[in-house]
Formats: sequence, structure tokens, C-alpha cells
Amino acid sequence: MFSWLNGLLVFVPVGLWAFLSDKAPLVVFITNGIAIVPLSSLLTAATEMIAEDAGDTVGALLNITLGNLVELILFVALKHKQVHVVQASILGSMLVNLLPILGAALCVNGVTHEDPVLNAVETQLLSCLLLVSVFVLLIPVSTIHSLHSPGFKLTDPRLPSIPHWTRLQGQMPRNYE
Repeated sequence: MFSWLNGLLVFVPVGLWAFLSDKAPLVVFITNGIAIVPLSSLLTAATEMIAEDAGDTVGALLNITLGNLVELILFVALKHKQVHVVQASILGSMLVNLLPILGAALCVNGVTHEDPVLNAVETQLLSCLLLVSVFVLLIPVSTIHSLHSPGFKLTDPRLPSIPHWTRLQGQMPRNYE
């Protein structure tokens, strides 16, 4: 099974050499990024071949296990307290899985059909997932930004204190509690 991607396997030793010889981080990143592409293709082809011989159950189990290698790497990164690596990877996964898939589906549908046919349920689902992912990213960033803005203190007199809230609760009618 030959693919033109196999030609990129040359970058596997080049990436390893770049890392071991302390080349610039950008060179190491680019060479290893290119090296991952054919390795991923070979891994997919190998699991498909095993699935043909071993059956669908074993093939599905292999795809699930090997498809989650990124999560295993994230677990190792988290164990070594590399929180920023984990955050960036999760952000990248969210953006890669939501933005290009929805955009590519809409573009291909618009190009291939004169009168585009859209499944309203799936389009709404992907749009809602995109909206949720935006809020998942926006809320923590805006909270951190507002808490670390100049002049803001947790003891800001403009904010009601805890005793003030307890006084308010005592004054509320019963049906609002």
C-alpha cells in the first residue's frame, strides 16, 4: 500500500535529528509536524488492515484506543504540570473539530448543488456546538480579564458584601426565596 504521504517519512529522522542537535524550536516543530502526517496515515491503514482480519469489534476497539493517543499524551503533559500544553491542545481540538467541519460542509454543499439542501437538525446541532465552544472559551477569559483589570479589587466598595446579601435575603418575600 503505497501513498505519496509515505515520501514524507523522510521527516521522521530529520525531526529527530533537529531535536537532538538543538536546532531552532521552529525547525523542530515544523519537521516533526510534517513527520506526524505520514505516521498518522500509516496508523490508520494498519488499524484498517487489522480490522479486516480480526473483525469489526476489534477494529473499532483499536480505532478508539489509537484515536485517543492525544488524550494519553495530554494526561502525561498534565502529570508533568504542563497545563498550557493541555489548554492549547483542547482549544485546538475544539476549533479543528467545529470550525472547518461546519465550514467545509457548507462550502461543499453550496458548490455541488445549485439549490443547497441542508439538514436543519444537523446544521443547528453544529451551530449550537460552535456557540457553546465560543462561550466555553469566552467566559473564563473574560472573567480572568475582569478580575485582573487595573483598579479592580475583590473588596471593591461598589460590590455588595456578604452581610449585605444576607440582609437582602431576610427582606425578600417568602415566594422569592
